[in-house]
Amino acid sequence: MGILKKLVNGKLSLAVTFWIFYFVFRTVLNIGIIIGYVVALLDMITEPVLYSIITVTVILEFIMLIVVIIGISNILKNKGVTFWAIVALIVCSFNCIVMIQSFFDGCYSYDDFLETYAIALDALESAN
Repeated sequence: MGILKKLVNGKLSLAVTFWIFYFVFRTVLNIGIIIGYVVALLDMITEPVLYSIITVTVILEFIMLIVVIIGISNILKNKGVTFWAIVALIVCSFNCIVMIQSFFDGCYSYDDFLETYAIALDALESAN
């Protein structure tokens, strides 16, 4: 918990805040989603379980995105305004807005998930 407190308070460097907690964390979560799809396509887990995994992953990603935005804002407040801090804040804020818009557009709905899953299943069957 100490590292998250430092992140929120802006006591970590901008590089660590952006590249580790934004970029690497999101990449690992997205790789986890891809692995989940592969495991589901191999009939090792069911569609509702995969949807649950994806839902939890998206929630974690959104929470971490908010924490990173707060951390970058505190870096700007504590260490002064720099070009790269502003760019990082814009990138993270834009991503947050896109995630919220996607939520309201229904991109995270179960029906949308089933359509995506059906496309992946068709692609797997056509490859065989």
